[in-house]
Amino acid sequence: MSVKTNDLPYCFLIFFMLFFQSCDDPLENNRRIIVTGQFFDEDQNPIAEIPIRTEAQEIYLGEGTSDATGSFEYASLETYRNFDIVVNPPETQNSIYSSVIYSSQYNNSMRENIDRYDLGIVTLRRTAKLDFSIIKTTSASDTLRWTISFPQASCSYSFTQKVSNAEIFTCYEEDFLGGSQTPARPDLDTEITSLLGQEAVFTYSINSSAEERLIIPLNSPNNTFDFEY
Repeated sequence: MSVKTNDLPYCFLIFFMLFFQSCDDPLENNRRIIVTGQFFDEDQNPIAEIPIRTEAQEIYLGEGTSDATGSFEYASLETYRNFDIVVNPPETQNSIYSSVIYSSQYNNSMRENIDRYDLGIVTLRRTAKLDFSIIKTTSASDTLRWTISFPQASCSYSFTQKVSNAEIFTCYEEDFLGGSQTPARPDLDTEITSLLGQEAVFTYSINSSAEERLIIPLNSPNNTFDFEY
């Protein structure tokens, strides 16, 4: 078989497409795993309609949703690489509950005999939204320096083989935002997601003044805080 000279670029294109596709494809021979568990809130009530999925490098491998008893079971593709089991993903989040991520630490050679991942009972905490605004109300050329700290609305676990043996976890750690408001950019309006029943701490100084702190209780699912200077 001969290849014409003007066909060579096309052949090389096909070769590189197949090469990179094989490098980027994380699926392991169409093998399936099963992911099961049950979602409860902080009062031990089952939570329905919570989404959950398995993913590897932004490729979705399987997904499910909890039923009226909070239970879920779904089939997922297995992967050659590490994978995450994401409970209540932020972009599809049932926003009144927190998110949880289970991240595998071993590649599939350590998981080849595992075909079921039972998360057991997963407790999701209720979240609180904070509509946070900074508003300049004077004509003075002030500079406001500020930070706001709050508990994150997420929890993550790392596991080696079985999720029930999660060895490393970081839950609801403190997060913060900060910045400066100047005459050129005096105002700010943003939204923060934290945990219901917790507090956000707003720290600020105007020009060279000493720092001051304000405590913002997050006692409702939706909260508002307007700071005027």
